[in-house]
Amino acid sequence: DDVLDNLRSMVAMKAEEQGIELIFHTGRGVSNHFMGDPLRLGQVLLNLSTNAIKFTEQGHVLINIERVKRDKESDKLTNMLRFSVIDTGIGLSDEQQAKLFQSFSQADSSTTRKYGGTGLGLTICKSIVEMMGGTIEVDSVESKGSTFSFAISLEMDNNEDTISIDDLFKDRLSGTRVLVVDDNSVAREIVSDHLSVLKLDISEAASGKEALAELKRAAQLEVPYQLVLMDWKMEGMDGIETAMTIKESSVIVPTPKMIMVTYYGREEVMDRARKVGLEGYLIKPVEQRVLVKMVGRVLTNATIEAEDTPSPEQEMLDGLDAIRGAMVLLVEDNQINQQVAAEMMESIGIEVEIAANGKQALDRITEETDPDRFDLIFMDIQMPVMDGHKATLKIRAADAPLSKIPIVAMTANAMESERDKCLENGMNDHLAKPIDPNLLHETLIKWIKPRNERAKQVEQVKQESATEEENKAPSSTSVEKKRDGFLPDTLPGFDLVTGLARLAGNRKLYHDILLNFARDHSHSSQRIHEMFEEEEYEEGRHLAHAVKGSGGNLSAMELYSAATELENGFAAGDKDLTGEIAAFDIELQLVLDSISTLEQEIPEPEDAIVADGTFDLDQINGLIEELEVQISRDYGEALELTSRLQTLLKGSSAAVQVDQLVQCLDSFDEKGACNVLGEINQKLNKEEATATDE
Repeated sequence: DDVLDNLRSMVAMKAEEQGIELIFHTGRGVSNHFMGDPLRLGQVLLNLSTNAIKFTEQGHVLINIERVKRDKESDKLTNMLRFSVIDTGIGLSDEQQAKLFQSFSQADSSTTRKYGGTGLGLTICKSIVEMMGGTIEVDSVESKGSTFSFAISLEMDNNEDTISIDDLFKDRLSGTRVLVVDDNSVAREIVSDHLSVLKLDISEAASGKEALAELKRAAQLEVPYQLVLMDWKMEGMDGIETAMTIKESSVIVPTPKMIMVTYYGREEVMDRARKVGLEGYLIKPVEQRVLVKMVGRVLTNATIEAEDTPSPEQEMLDGLDAIRGAMVLLVEDNQINQQVAAEMMESIGIEVEIAANGKQALDRITEETDPDRFDLIFMDIQMPVMDGHKATLKIRAADAPLSKIPIVAMTANAMESERDKCLENGMNDHLAKPIDPNLLHETLIKWIKPRNERAKQVEQVKQESATEEENKAPSSTSVEKKRDGFLPDTLPGFDLVTGLARLAGNRKLYHDILLNFARDHSHSSQRIHEMFEEEEYEEGRHLAHAVKGSGGNLSAMELYSAATELENGFAAGDKDLTGEIAAFDIELQLVLDSISTLEQEIPEPEDAIVADGTFDLDQINGLIEELEVQISRDYGEALELTSRLQTLLKGSSAAVQVDQLVQCLDSFDEKGACNVLGEINQKLNKEEATATDE
């Protein structure tokens, strides 16, 4: 379950963005605990799944796990498991299939241009599976889809807890009538199969309209359904509309209990489900254990000790739902930090007002006569005019209705002494920068008291906004995507996954903030040098602190680290900051160079060769820099980038080194690969310099 849960978290959002169904199915008899390498198994499944999603424009991607055989050898139980990733995508010809697992071979250049990759990570998948003692194969039909599967033997964990959650319910639910409603036949079949352990009487419906007809028929025959499992996103009448119609029907009596099934990240659908009064909701792709527990709870109103405690995710959702509509005063002088923090809170229904320094916050709080105007203050510590410590002391000393309001410090200084100082000066808590979304949510839940009236108002506004958003036609052209804020899959210097998570997946806002950062800090390296030379240490510390804060919130973590070291050096009055400044310069320039690409169209690989037969070194150098990052971060991505580099440098004097790079990656020699990249870079740039001199 841990391996599959991790896989879900990494691919569910991509499938949802692609508009396809993501389905997980673990066959009967497959145990939950094995002895093996979860990291490598997860890497193979991740690569196969992301490829399947990438090349599937409609339909579904199914990850299926089944037991092939079970042997007893040397008193050890061993399972042969087959893992299959099945899609309804573009498929492959026989010729393409024959080339798939060859190192760095491209299936089709037109496919690469259209879908943004060639699936070159299949080479690494084949190697990993073979090292596990298994084999990998593909079965595909053009325009019909593909199945990538591999079988490996895994030793079972003899200490596995064999008590199943199914056993707690099945004797009590046998024969209970359940209707599964989903417009995807595979999804219906798998949900029904997952629930078969409870010995339910299960029927299926392919649409909201079909479900209504079946429920009315059953009620009239006096064999009503006790539960409906309803997919949200269906053609025609969606799940919410169908549920409302069921509840309002005078024919469907008694009204069955209902559970909504929706996609990852669709909080507005969960809000609507709660508003309609449904008994529960599940997130796709649904794990069997979670599905069975939810159905059992809803049908029996059971409380299961230990197993029935809400998951941390569910507790978090419930807690945030209770404080939706709260008002927070955000005290922060850095504009980028303001944007990031505000978006993180507004995306979960918290209203935010901003003060640019402690003096503005003090004035706002002491002048406010409504004791319910604000629920919480987030107070930055280092600010001009008046810092967070002084502002908090004055707020606490003021004779004002809001003088006792909870105040949480927000600071990049995570030392215990800083936390103690915050508490001594009247703050209630401490939140470290860069802000972790989960910690932010926990802090909000901890210090804000729920107020139902305001939450209802915000829920109504959010629902109206969600409806408007759903009615907008999606943009499909590259020009429109560009205007909305183009972001590549990777951006050197940034952890895009974490950065986007801070902004609740708002790609346009992230894109805009990146551009603002580049505008604000294009001359920061030069200014740092000047401040150091003129011994303006306090000014240098403030600038390094500003870059650190913005870089951290944008998930430019190497820049964050370099800026932290530089800030500490300025604060200590260090007379030799040569190394710290050099590291800062390198990381800031990498970030600025990456952001500059967001304003440019990405050329096809062939464009690297210009009209006079020379090479576009800027593009090649950028590719090499990205490769250096991905070799240690994402091996599959490194393989694809290497294939592009091989195409660009075909016939050049560096072609031999590229072949050496391929050999290093084939043998998992990361250090050797990085060394070869350095040789390629040095050779090409030396030749360019020689040509320029001539």
